[in-house]
Amino acid sequence: MNEIVFASVTDKNNHISVLCVLNPKKAEDAKILLADIAVCFSIAIYNKKHLNRTEIAATTDSLTGLLNRVTYKKDIEIFDEERCKNFACVYIDVNELHLMNNRYGHAAGDEMLIYIANTLKEVFYGHYIYRMGGDEYLVFIKNTDTDSVKNMIDQTVERLAPKNYHVAIGMSFRQQNTNTEDMVSDAEKRMYDAKAHYYQNKEAKSVSASDAEEYKVIKTGIGEIDALLTAMKYSYHGIYKVSLKTDEAHRILMPAYLGYNEKEISFSGIFTKYVENSANSDFHRALLNFLNYETLSAQLAEGNIPRITYKKANGEDVMLSVYPFAEQGEEVDLTLWVFEKM
Repeated sequence: MNEIVFASVTDKNNHISVLCVLNPKKAEDAKILLADIAVCFSIAIYNKKHLNRTEIAATTDSLTGLLNRVTYKKDIEIFDEERCKNFACVYIDVNELHLMNNRYGHAAGDEMLIYIANTLKEVFYGHYIYRMGGDEYLVFIKNTDTDSVKNMIDQTVERLAPKNYHVAIGMSFRQQNTNTEDMVSDAEKRMYDAKAHYYQNKEAKSVSASDAEEYKVIKTGIGEIDALLTAMKYSYHGIYKVSLKTDEAHRILMPAYLGYNEKEISFSGIFTKYVENSANSDFHRALLNFLNYETLSAQLAEGNIPRITYKKANGEDVMLSVYPFAEQGEEVDLTLWVFEKM
């Protein structure tokens, strides 16, 4: 008759394996020995799993599950040693993440980042995908060619379109004697070019859609004045007459730089939308401070001209100056908001 002595190997009280001895010479001794061995196995398995979790946490991004910047630093050293010839780098930046965060909250922004990360995992499956931080991702692709990479980029853009998510993408290939960091720098530069192009196109579309109507609005019928306004448009984006008491605005110079339409009477609402949509996020707070009309009126009454030079999201520099519309005494109401090209 066969006799079996066994002991279970557990991980946090879950049985995951069994150790056994068939027909031991001394059953009791075998039980004690197996029990000790099982405990050792249990500890080893737990430590291994804990170590794996620690390693994953150290090498991956907690939000998206992609490789993180720490792993990127280690990997580029390996890539430099390998010197793969058919080696590509793709740099991806999310457009308008700050707008998503400002309008709908950071939870919506995180959802956007996760969705884009999952899309990259699908399209670039089997390749090296990193979240570089914030709204930037990076992909390294081995043994590839230009057409294949362009096809994957096109797939990425197409899959994001139904969610109305937009990304700027730059691509580079390893050239002779080019190290990996130089490839990344080249791809990053191309990405920023694509980003600037995106915002320029966006602004051009919003302006061109209303250009014909806008110029009808400003025609005065007086040749000299119309000619002057037309000439001014090459130096100024727009000029607005704003009442600090009523928050009403009247557009003086076209095109309608702020997306202003005659049916909208709240200048502060129009200006806030412009700042959120078009200005670099670093300047949002400073620009929105101009909507403190009481402070603005006091500065103008003292003879000061509130002014700021800021960057738009597309990298363009603009100077905003606010002037009193006319001599108004101690309390200034009517003002001219001038957006000047730099």
